[in-house]
Amino acid sequence: MQQQPPPSWQDKTPSGWTIANLLDLEFFLGEDEGNLSSADEEQLYRRDRQIFLDLDEQLSNASGDDRGMLLAWLCARRELAGKDRELLPGHAWKEIYRAAAILVPLAGLFAGGGAAFGLLVYSGAKPVNVFVFLGLLVGVPLVFLLLQGALLTIRRFSGQQTDNSGLRRLLARRLLQLTFRVKTLARERLNGEQRQRLAAKNGRVLARTGLYRSVVSLPPFLLLQGLAAGFSAGAVASTLMKVIFTDVAFGWQSTLALSAEQVWQITSWLALPWSWCLPAALPTAAQVEGSHLVLKEGISQLATADLASWWPFLCMTLLVYGLVPRLLLLLIGNILLGRRLATLQPGGNAGQRLLARMRTAIITTADNGKPAPWQRGDQRQIEKAHHYQPSLTQPTGGHATFQVLVPEELSGQVHLPELAQGLPSLPLASADLCSFSGEPDTSIEELRTALTGPLAGLLIIQEAWQPPIGEQLFMIRELRQLLGAGVPVTVLLLGRPADTPLTTPSPEDVGIWEQRLTALGDPDLHVCGWAA
Repeated sequence: MQQQPPPSWQDKTPSGWTIANLLDLEFFLGEDEGNLSSADEEQLYRRDRQIFLDLDEQLSNASGDDRGMLLAWLCARRELAGKDRELLPGHAWKEIYRAAAILVPLAGLFAGGGAAFGLLVYSGAKPVNVFVFLGLLVGVPLVFLLLQGALLTIRRFSGQQTDNSGLRRLLARRLLQLTFRVKTLARERLNGEQRQRLAAKNGRVLARTGLYRSVVSLPPFLLLQGLAAGFSAGAVASTLMKVIFTDVAFGWQSTLALSAEQVWQITSWLALPWSWCLPAALPTAAQVEGSHLVLKEGISQLATADLASWWPFLCMTLLVYGLVPRLLLLLIGNILLGRRLATLQPGGNAGQRLLARMRTAIITTADNGKPAPWQRGDQRQIEKAHHYQPSLTQPTGGHATFQVLVPEELSGQVHLPELAQGLPSLPLASADLCSFSGEPDTSIEELRTALTGPLAGLLIIQEAWQPPIGEQLFMIRELRQLLGAGVPVTVLLLGRPADTPLTTPSPEDVGIWEQRLTALGDPDLHVCGWAA
């Protein structure tokens, strides 16, 4: 019997859901889903039922909060993991994100400070050009900020998901991949098979993060705001240090025929947010005219007070148009992250199966007092979990087609009506059937030729008793590149051929395929075994 969680775990339950909790939950769910068809199934049910019975009365109420029950279950699983909890992705995520939240703003701080320090070089002959200073340290970051706001507005009014930014998706994926690699030294004590299983679990977590896209897309956004805020803060700090400890002169010049009055009007407009309370941070019209640089005349005739009048304005511009907006976005992003974490339903279908296991009573004794064969809730849930048939997540309207790829050796033996009857969740009745050879390059070319329009989904038939090899995985990756993101790909596994090729594969063979394919980290790639 597996060790039960100690009583102290209830006192260590986290106060709410975090990204680290979500990663660990998906990790444990992936581990348990792989045991639903194995000899560990009874132990798994007993463990989850015991965790349920150890909960507080409020949580263990059958109609209690599902989120609270899942969080308590997660804490118990962490306790059972013992020292291996350091291998959990949530632990790595907290370490990486905590370090990134410090290092990224520091990098921005040094970058902004270095940029400002370079622009504020003054040898006594040529003052710092105010336009160059504002353009590089305020204008460029402000343009990126406005572009970000414009793209967000366009997505919102066009009906697209505001969290579906390509850059944010890429950064989120890279951040999660780094999370799974950060424990490389700890994994060196694992053998090859254990590392493969761990890679499969991590791949499943990476694939399942599509369920939490609205949440996992925010940390990269927050880090980018921290970088920009650090840049502006570094520029302000460097400017103040140069002004305090060195002699710096500022002036303006332009090839354009700008008058001093026009420049003063521009600065007055920029200073509107603070000029009412800090009038000293806005040069007067006379100071603007007195700091006008004319190349052929030099600076000998310019007053020192006029040349030094610009630095308060420049510092306030950096603060108001650089630092403050980024700090506001940081605050808004953290509030938004908290709200989304407070409303999402963790675990998806796997979480619902877990809750069913926790709430299902187990019969352990027979009428004669001897242990009875183990019994528990609805067997159909387990069969459904093992022979899971993913529903089509993309509409098949218009001219979109569904494609079925059959190996050459099974060509002519697999027919669409039989497949459609066994896989009712997929639109196979109107699908196109195409055979492929064992060569990945040839198979991809055959599919490219067969496609005559947009694809609604792809079903790849494989024989589960033949373990997945590098060429098959390469073909699946290349097919994903060809199809693009969002097109669902299902790998249907068949057992050893008998009177018909449509036979049920063994759980062990399905498990091997699931491990290898899940490790690819493709959220739109599904695996299911044929249920005869």
